[in-house]
Amino acid sequence: MKCLKRNMKLKLPVTMTIPLNSHYVWSSCGMESDDCGESEHEDNDRSTKESTATDSHTEDEIDDNTSNHVNVPSGTSVSNEPKFIVFYSKLLPIFSLFCFNCKTENPDVEMKTSGTMVTVMQSCSKCRNEYVWKSQPLVLGKYPAGNILLSFAVLVAGASISIKSSLFFQQYFIIGNLIAQNSFKKVKHLKDVVWCGDGRFDSMGHSAKYGVYTMMSTTILKIVHFEIVQDKFVLFKANETSGSTQTELEAKAVTKKLLQASNETGCEVIKFWIKGVRRHLYWCATSTMGGFGDLIVAKWKSFLRHVSNLHKDHPDPLYKECNHDDLEPRRWIRKGTAAHDKLSSIMTKTTLLGDVKKLSPEAQTSALEGFHATLNYWHPKMISFSWLGSYCRHILASLHFNENVAREDQTSRDGEIYYRVTYPKFKLGEEVVREVSVPPTYEYVETLKELLFGMTTAERNAVLSKYTSREPKPLKSQFPERKKKRDAVKTYEVNKARKETAPFPSDTCWQRSGVIPPHVSTKPSDDPSVSNCPNEPSRDSNLETELAAR
Repeated sequence: MKCLKRNMKLKLPVTMTIPLNSHYVWSSCGMESDDCGESEHEDNDRSTKESTATDSHTEDEIDDNTSNHVNVPSGTSVSNEPKFIVFYSKLLPIFSLFCFNCKTENPDVEMKTSGTMVTVMQSCSKCRNEYVWKSQPLVLGKYPAGNILLSFAVLVAGASISIKSSLFFQQYFIIGNLIAQNSFKKVKHLKDVVWCGDGRFDSMGHSAKYGVYTMMSTTILKIVHFEIVQDKFVLFKANETSGSTQTELEAKAVTKKLLQASNETGCEVIKFWIKGVRRHLYWCATSTMGGFGDLIVAKWKSFLRHVSNLHKDHPDPLYKECNHDDLEPRRWIRKGTAAHDKLSSIMTKTTLLGDVKKLSPEAQTSALEGFHATLNYWHPKMISFSWLGSYCRHILASLHFNENVAREDQTSRDGEIYYRVTYPKFKLGEEVVREVSVPPTYEYVETLKELLFGMTTAERNAVLSKYTSREPKPLKSQFPERKKKRDAVKTYEVNKARKETAPFPSDTCWQRSGVIPPHVSTKPSDDPSVSNCPNEPSRDSNLETELAAR
């Protein structure tokens, strides 16, 4: 958050987040009680004008068009109140100007902080009265509202800090609300929908502590369920549910093999058919009804005759003829050539045919991969979170994804749709045209804020206890017999104080035994450019010394 210096006429102690290029003149609207009289308001206005007289030239420099009056209705909730960032040097003169009770000048002022809240205590030596002012209202009995809202903002924004107080508020207030705002129950009971799933586990250079498997409904484009596990050997079979292979992953694997084959001698023509192979793979899956895996394989094999300009009388009876019109002349690959044999060996591999037979004809998991990209914002792979923290961050990512996955297209004033053209590497230079979506929305954040102060302590504790019991034990618990820290340090110090033994005899030991150390070379160099040391004993003398010792 960025702030600029600006002049403000304050009548009430408030805080507000200020956008850029804006100037505010504060006006009260029922946010304060009427305990103070008219004279006190006049004195405050007079003192405020005197204290800001030196900065009046700055106000003249600000354009009147940028001045906005901030009016706060009387029923505004704590979470929606305007908030300001106040500096110590600007807050102190207000309370040290005069006593708020007897108007005596220069009272004693003391400040204490509790997180983001500051408590100002004004004491007067004349009237012996004290005035206490707090910068934030207290919620839930004793907690400053700013501390809880800041922790809430940190978690919702996907950030992570290691301050103890922030983690305290996240655990006891925010996490319970997130779990309670689990909207997955609304979509789990839908009928006749297609579900797809994918896991998010280890990656290169990272060893995940927990793995997550996410289920998504491609019919309604919503995340409907996820499970966080710690055991990598979790496996079960459900015969009543049919599974399928991700088409985009198979296309990526085939493309990689064809690129390698096109670099071989005599197979250069394969690179002109890579895009056609990838498109044909998608067409085989999407043009076939579910349950007809053999037909998908028959369509896939027909491509070997298609590249040879043979489009009829295919050997497989399930698919006898290509489903296209007359084609223009292309760089056909004749049967019997090295390129055709290489292409046939790749496309008819047994493992690949088994995967092609299981391709999904109804839906793809590209949207689920998009969810994993969204999840990286709230739950980066390189940061280790607790099980409960991971669970809540997955809920946040799911809420954001479900709200913004099907956004409308952004249009101009004339109603024309904006398009964006990219040239990704995996498309081999082929352009990709997409519509530009409207900016994302964050309505789920407002719902969470309302729930933050709406849940009772009993409801929050019940939710926390329910999900805390589901947290798996850490993997180190399988080693119960472990030394305590005090005993481990004592053992380390004892081992460190011991006299270390050399891993091999020293040169002194070799000299006492009369045997030449094995790491000392006694052979003069045969290279004429290398001069031997004149003090080095000759080969014959060394040999005599060794024989005498034996």
